[in-house]
Amino acid sequence: MHRVSVTVILLLIACLAHAEGPPPDPSRGESYDGATHTASATEDLLWVPRVLLAPVRFLFRAIAVPVHHLLDWDEVNHVHETVFAGFTSRDGTIGVRPSFQYSVSFVPVIGLRFFDGKLLGHDTNFSVTAMTGGIHIFYGELDLRPTPTDRALEATVRAVYNMRDDQVFTGIGYTTDSETLNPPSRYAIDSFDADGRLTWLATRGVTFDVDTILGVRRFGNGRQIGDEKPIEEVYCIRSLTGLCIPGTIDPVRVPGFLRGTQFFRAAADVRFDSRDNWYRPSSGALIELGLDWTHGLGDDDSQYLRLHGGLSAVLDLWKRSRTLVVRFEFNDLQPIGYAPVPFSELIVLGGPDTFRGFRPGRFRDFSSAFAGLEYRWPIWMWMDATVFGEYGGVFGPAFQGFSIERMKPDVGAGVRLRSSDTFYARAQVAYGWGDGWQAFFSVNTGF
Repeated sequence: MHRVSVTVILLLIACLAHAEGPPPDPSRGESYDGATHTASATEDLLWVPRVLLAPVRFLFRAIAVPVHHLLDWDEVNHVHETVFAGFTSRDGTIGVRPSFQYSVSFVPVIGLRFFDGKLLGHDTNFSVTAMTGGIHIFYGELDLRPTPTDRALEATVRAVYNMRDDQVFTGIGYTTDSETLNPPSRYAIDSFDADGRLTWLATRGVTFDVDTILGVRRFGNGRQIGDEKPIEEVYCIRSLTGLCIPGTIDPVRVPGFLRGTQFFRAAADVRFDSRDNWYRPSSGALIELGLDWTHGLGDDDSQYLRLHGGLSAVLDLWKRSRTLVVRFEFNDLQPIGYAPVPFSELIVLGGPDTFRGFRPGRFRDFSSAFAGLEYRWPIWMWMDATVFGEYGGVFGPAFQGFSIERMKPDVGAGVRLRSSDTFYARAQVAYGWGDGWQAFFSVNTGF
């Protein structure tokens, strides 16, 4: 009887082992609890963007292949680590890093950034950046943060000097759409800003900022780039015969150009941030509201208020790796009194951060509205890609003249090479309706 019982038990174990079959396959909806889960409605809907974005994804994968090999080679040979180690202290708090920025139709700039995380105390920051693109182009920046990052109240001081002769001016307002009335031109700028800021983390996700800024701007004739002439040949005061009077600029079309501007600015803003990660969010939202008041100094009698608002919502489409970002921004500048607001202080749309299908300075007026939709996904361990579409425009004070017809769209794509908490390089290409293709490249190692 004992032998029969043992035999029956062994047969049952063998049957159960045979019944188990192969392990569950998650790609077919099988889970380890033994149940089979069918695809949800959300997963079914994802097939639409997957099909539409398939060509772009294949393109990015093709681009990623040589980059993968290069980075794999670097990982094996530790080239960048060896180079950085030669310019960095052992604890990583003091060092030098390269910087590079380039936008199509602008002069590229290259330089270095020095940082010291101990000079002002433990977990503080002292950094100096210097970049140049020739004898007429220089950018210098000094950043000081004497307070540690774990403090609820943080203080920062920043000074920036910028000298360039390749800046774009295409008129003010809706007439910027007409190259006949306002053809693009180039001007030079010589500016300095000194900024002191206090940041208070009131509670988790709620932050207040208070800024005081002293600014100085001086302007001059720019260089000719392509078909775009220096500003004195385009926005000059003309004689009765229609010819430019040499050395003049029309003060109505380009207010504040001849004398420049110097001003004091006080600003305050509040941020409500529920994103799960400020650096690479996969869900949550950011709401920003800000107000600043500016008063001219010396012979600049201008005075104006600027209101800013923004909303960014991040939707997790799949396992925190594929996200959809929705952005809305608006700005409104209200003059106080009758003195004209200098053209350089008006609201500007265009550039690598907003309205990427258009050059920096392309649209300029007293108010702006902007909306963007962006899809992000990883293409390698240290690299992610994005495709985006944007829609925006500029208008008069208090959005006078607002209409959908006065807004323009753009579409584009980009890649970012990053570590866990720093972007090392960024490349973006975008097409703006009416302006053609734009491309932006930057390397900010260690920022």
